[in-house]
Amino acid sequence: MANTILVGIDASTESAAAADWALAEAKSLKWSVVFVHAVSPVDVADPEVEARYFRAAFSEAERTFGPLLEDAESRGVPAESRVVAGRAKDVLIRLSSRAGLVVVGRRHRTGYASRFGSVSAALAAHSSCWTAVIPERWKRDQPALDGVRAPGTARFFGHVIVGAEEGPEAANLLAVAAELAQRHGAPLTAVTVSPDGAARDGTAWLPELLHRINEKHPNSSAQALP
Repeated sequence: MANTILVGIDASTESAAAADWALAEAKSLKWSVVFVHAVSPVDVADPEVEARYFRAAFSEAERTFGPLLEDAESRGVPAESRVVAGRAKDVLIRLSSRAGLVVVGRRHRTGYASRFGSVSAALAAHSSCWTAVIPERWKRDQPALDGVRAPGTARFFGHVIVGAEEGPEAANLLAVAAELAQRHGAPLTAVTVSPDGAARDGTAWLPELLHRINEKHPNSSAQALP
């Protein structure tokens, strides 16, 4: 299931935005999508009350999946849905071992993350695959400040910007960003920051690494922040 995008879903508008982004990315990658709704346990000692709770939660999740599966079908993206008992971060971290990318949205209160420090942070730290956190202000077809739309796409605007620091993971991180930029026809900018917080060009290591990235992904036009 490596060529699968796992999407955390609840009834929020933020998770709907995450699903929309994930479907667009899945179409670009020619991957499939699995929508997952996690039903948290209820601390009730009465088995009958607990059973009613789970039946209602599973029924609500199925209603949420309906429009998402219809959207996936209209885009030609293979998709399925799953309702899993358990806490959201535990469920998604466990299932991430069978996915190539996990996507969640941000929320102010409950659900898929009140701030970057709940479910999204747990996924970033412990997921077995890459994690995408869709910001709460992201909207379909909303352009970047410079209004640049990547050619050949319906919803990808502006630059791919990657923060990197010198170390063994930098090459892998930049390669993934370059593949994303090339696939969407978008420019790539790499940024590194000095200990005092000032942006810098990474001295010798970053331009040299970007040169190798550009040789492998010539259409990404990778450059360091001036």
